[in-house]
Amino acid sequence: MIVGHADTAGPSPYNMNLSRQRAEAVAAALRTAGVADVRIRTRAVGETDLAQPTGDGVRDPLNRRVTVDIE
Repeated sequence: MIVGHADTAGPSPYNMNLSRQRAEAVAAALRTAGVADVRIRTRAVGETDLAQPTGDGVRDPLNRRVTVDIE
C-alpha cells in the first residue's frame, strides 16, 4: 500500500489531489522497477494524517511524503 500525504498549505481538495499524485508517482516508479501491478495499491489522504501537526495553511516538508507499507 502506497499512501500519499500533503501538508496544509493549500485548500483541502488541492492537497488530496496532490497526495494522490505523489502516491501514483511512487507506484509508477515501482512498476518501472519491475513490481507487478497487482501488488501495488495506492491511497491518498491529503492533509488528514499529518506527521507534524500544524495549523491550516502551514508549509511543512515533514508532511509532504509518501509512505509504503509492505503486506
